[in-house]
Amino acid sequence: MESKISRDTVFETKISSECVTAINNHRILFAHMSVGNDILSGLSAANRVLEKQVILKKIETKSSSDITGGGIYGIEIGANTQPLQKLFNLRQFLLSNNNGRSFDLVGIKFCYVDITQKTDIHALLKEYAAVLKDIKERYPHITFVHFTVPLTTHYSGLKNRVKYFILGDQNNIKRNTYNELLCDAYKNEVIIDIARIESSYPDGSRLKHAYFQSSHYSLLPEYTTDGGHLNELGKKIMVAPFAEGLCRALSD
Repeated sequence: MESKISRDTVFETKISSECVTAINNHRILFAHMSVGNDILSGLSAANRVLEKQVILKKIETKSSSDITGGGIYGIEIGANTQPLQKLFNLRQFLLSNNNGRSFDLVGIKFCYVDITQKTDIHALLKEYAAVLKDIKERYPHITFVHFTVPLTTHYSGLKNRVKYFILGDQNNIKRNTYNELLCDAYKNEVIIDIARIESSYPDGSRLKHAYFQSSHYSLLPEYTTDGGHLNELGKKIMVAPFAEGLCRALSD
């Protein structure tokens, strides 16, 4: 398949100074793992060209002593393939040592390996809602921002083409379905649609695949080197929507 991304396409990183100021004036907890690191790496690179830099910090000890001043606090939480553990650890971190009082905005992003064809996505979304409810009851000042689950590439090579034609890309199908459920459940709140960004070309069209009477989206090969994590271009296209989403959540 020929790429729809021209070599001449210019990808600019634009975050308004007003948005950067809003981020830097609030304490934002971003709980994540590997793709989250890709996003923060993209933001770090963008800081080299932005007129005003986004403050990025990393929580190492999972203690409130690490939380001083505004900006985005990245925390690696739980273990990949274990989304329920990630939710448990997020709740534990915020409710322990009164850490929750230190944050204005909180979001947890699952990884693509957290949702596969075997995942009970209804049970996962139910637990996600329960954890956010528990945190909100303890810390009513906290605003939540939501993230769709990242996707992987659809296929590479003849073998996978045949496999997905017959069986379907069941892992991505399940991720797409979870994302639809999440977007419906939190349609009145801010959702940073990681999956949409990953599956969209510069012209706004998306990489879409038909499977019987349904369809689903996948990560553009141009945005990754291993089929899941973001390459430099993938990181770059994620920066502005990520920052703008945080700013929308802060203004709600």
